[in-house]
Amino acid sequence: MKKTEQKVIGFINRYKLVEQGEKLLIALSGGPDSVFALHFFHKYLKKYRIELLAVHFNHNLRGKESNQDEKFCEKLCEKLNIPFYSVQLDVKTFAKQNKLSIEEAARKLRYANLYEIGKDFDCDKIVTAHNQSDNTETVLLNFFSGTGYSGFSGIPVQRENIIRPLLCLTKQEIVEYLDSQKIRYRIDSSNLINDYKRNFLRNKIIPQLKGKLNPSLDEAIFRSSKSLESVSIYVDSLINKVSKKYSSFENNILRIKSSINVSNEEWIIGELLKRLLRDKFSHDFDYNDYVKIKSLFENQKGKTVQLSSKLSATREKDSIVIKNPEQDENVEYALKAGDTLKVG
Repeated sequence: MKKTEQKVIGFINRYKLVEQGEKLLIALSGGPDSVFALHFFHKYLKKYRIELLAVHFNHNLRGKESNQDEKFCEKLCEKLNIPFYSVQLDVKTFAKQNKLSIEEAARKLRYANLYEIGKDFDCDKIVTAHNQSDNTETVLLNFFSGTGYSGFSGIPVQRENIIRPLLCLTKQEIVEYLDSQKIRYRIDSSNLINDYKRNFLRNKIIPQLKGKLNPSLDEAIFRSSKSLESVSIYVDSLINKVSKKYSSFENNILRIKSSINVSNEEWIIGELLKRLLRDKFSHDFDYNDYVKIKSLFENQKGKTVQLSSKLSATREKDSIVIKNPEQDENVEYALKAGDTLKVG
């Protein structure tokens, strides 16, 4: 048994990622990580007594190359006798409609479809092939973006029914294994372009960090991120309690009691705001948003600030009100026969 395979088996056992007899949906891009995941679980079908399905998402971003990726995945699954499904995604339109980057739009569409397909085919788990090097990139991106403690916990080993059994391996380990076994895979040419933040980190910054500071950077950051992940469980519990006490959401309007500013530390307020704006408005909260909202606690009633998207925050007597002015608010009025209502 190869050392690389042993690491993955040990990792799966440690985190109890796969149970006997489960049905796994594998997200297959055609790149080295997902090809490794597919081959690994195919090799150990009998060991885990599992059933496999594979899904490929064609993002339609690289023309002929995208179609070639799809064809490669289809042929690979045919060779391994694994059911294969392909989904066409209109990433550009979705990104434009929702004012998202191409990367974020693609991610949201992939996960939405993964959950739906997993449900449709009664899959117990969904396998995504994130590796330790991906985790390093995510932690560093979050650090440079100032996302707070939660960003430092990196990519979770498991969230709901999504599992990531390759987080014990670096990209280099995966590629070396595939090459030694003469297993073919596809290379996404867009990964070589440094216009994207993640690519710039991957191709320019991280090699320097490994060369000058720590060649085992991926493993070191992974250990630290998993330690912080356990701390985040406690923090999440605390934030939930604060949210119930100080916030409410109705008719697309978020209200936060101004008394929160007296009773809680700044980092708690920041984490609460980030979570509420993400969950209620799909808003990517940044530090400037925090500064603007925090300033409202010191302002008089009626002061309004514009956040980094279409959201606005207004100081009322006992609360901060956050909403999207462009959204029509559903307001109901109870009228009796003969009553007159003036709106506007």
